[in-house]
Amino acid sequence: MMGRALPSHDNETGREAVALILYQVMVADGRIRPAEVEFLGECLSAQFDLSPDECDRAIESVGRALRYGGLELNPIRHIVARFDENERLELVRNFWRMAAADGEIHELEESLISRIAEMLDVDAETVAQLRPLTVFHRPVF
Repeated sequence: MMGRALPSHDNETGREAVALILYQVMVADGRIRPAEVEFLGECLSAQFDLSPDECDRAIESVGRALRYGGLELNPIRHIVARFDENERLELVRNFWRMAAADGEIHELEESLISRIAEMLDVDAETVAQLRPLTVFHRPVF
């Protein structure tokens, strides 16, 4: 099941922060697969109550910003300052789901998730516990 919706505080900036990190996890292995893009849209839709068109625009915007610069948001700082522990744990769970969306977790994705989680003040043991045991099938929401 996809996580509960995140709080409404600063929702647009929160959405950008979450989308940016999930996008970085998605591209960490050097490939973008349709299942990953679909998962990113589903995640944004579930957490921020976005329509499919709004999700597509958010994904395109973050991708463009990462490719061409122009993104002034520090997503880690934003999330640490505004998200409580349970919300940060749900984000880490979704990072793992993003990494597993294409049926495998690449070592670059795993490394990135570990580094991001550490910056989010989530300890390594908890990160390991949140990692899915199998990734043979796309996560079910």
